[in-house]
Amino acid sequence: MNLNTKKIVLSTMILCFCISCSKKPKQSSETEQIAAKKTDSTAPGSGTAGTTAGTTAGTTAGTTATIPTTGITAANPTSSSTSDADKKPVKGDLASDLKMYSANIAKDPKDAASYVGRGLSYEKLGRFDESLADFDKALAIDPDISGAHSGKAQTLLWQGKNSAAKSEADRAIKQNNKDLSAWEVRANALIYMNQPELALKDIAQALKVNNKQASVYELQSQALRKLKRNEEALAAVNKAIESDAKFAQSYNSRAIIYSGMGRNKEAIADFNQAASLRPEIPDIYLNRAISEMATHEYKAALNDCDKAVAMSPKAGDAYFLRAKVWRALNNVAAAEKDEKMVDSFGYKPPKNLKI
Repeated sequence: MNLNTKKIVLSTMILCFCISCSKKPKQSSETEQIAAKKTDSTAPGSGTAGTTAGTTAGTTAGTTATIPTTGITAANPTSSSTSDADKKPVKGDLASDLKMYSANIAKDPKDAASYVGRGLSYEKLGRFDESLADFDKALAIDPDISGAHSGKAQTLLWQGKNSAAKSEADRAIKQNNKDLSAWEVRANALIYMNQPELALKDIAQALKVNNKQASVYELQSQALRKLKRNEEALAAVNKAIESDAKFAQSYNSRAIIYSGMGRNKEAIADFNQAASLRPEIPDIYLNRAISEMATHEYKAALNDCDKAVAMSPKAGDAYFLRAKVWRALNNVAAAEKDEKMVDSFGYKPPKNLKI
């Protein structure tokens, strides 16, 4: 059957760009999808199965990989107990950051700022329990410490605890209504909670704080997709790309929109760009595989599914999609083998998913 005539109704997500995409739990939305979630410089990874905000009923493909999208970055706190030179993290080197913050805490167990910094580093590594413990320690030492509530909110969001994440973001905003990451986390939580209209209000506030932040426009695109306002969603994601041409999540998100419009060649081009910027995210390959199936590029789709399976070998959705590719290639034995893997993981594809 011609895949171009089939509908794949999936929940669209924004890429949860993370350090490793095998640790993050699933979220749920009104329509579940095949691929999973992910954030740019925010946090850690998740498996290749999950959901995120936004729903696009595409004519050929509509899945995407995502996770919370916010602009939270690693903390660079200072305290009176340690010099600024000692406090400054080594950018992009989380192991060095952890070592530095731990050394600071060993010197001064009441160094709340270093607990915040270490908590953010743990969050980026997907070590959520340790992250939450550090944020709680920081708040116990200093209830007004900057970054603790928003960092904790982000970590809770990664864990799929949307209501708790929203409550923590509420506290961060009450503490500082210029806290961009808090507005972003709360908007993200509202999208997951199927309240895109309220999310758009928070996004408007975030834009007042910083109208040059790519991740804010990315969230706006997610909320608009959830409301099926695809043209507006496309305009928003284009702004995200204008703000930061290296924000891989935006290309993944735009590809999802193109896919939902049946513009699969353009979708594949954007998935290519996303993969070149963040090659460690398995969800990008699954998303691209769906568009490749729609354009009958089955060998390319198989290659992408293989990559996703290799990167996240316990993700049922990756095997599910690969089984579909094998069947399109008339390799029944390989398809049945992958289908057994799907069953072993207990993965259940969305009822309204048709490929």
